[in-house]
Amino acid sequence: MSFLNAALQWIERNPKPISSHTNNKTEPSSSGYYIWGGSITDLIELAIAIYNIKLIRKASGKLISFAEIIHGLKLIFNIKIPKNIYSRKTRTMERKKNSSSMLERLLAVYNHEVDQLYK
Repeated sequence: MSFLNAALQWIERNPKPISSHTNNKTEPSSSGYYIWGGSITDLIELAIAIYNIKLIRKASGKLISFAEIIHGLKLIFNIKIPKNIYSRKTRTMERKKNSSSMLERLLAVYNHEVDQLYK
């Protein structure tokens, strides 16, 4: 299942933001739904791409921030995120060798899928 499909399904099940400090019995907790199999750096790369493509907005129409994207991914995958996420974001983008390895892998998998469709 693609990340986008997983995120959309999660949003359908959880239409309102869930506070990590409350346990509302009417809405399921995000823990246990999905497992992030990549590194935190992979997750940050994905969040950077999601943020910069500017497709996700609040109901008010305002674009969501990078921190809000990270928070959403944290809720979906129930993972611990570093406290200073902007510092980690900067370090991720400053890597000289293979600066976006996860995004390159995503593109390669997508291209392979397209190639398989037309064979």
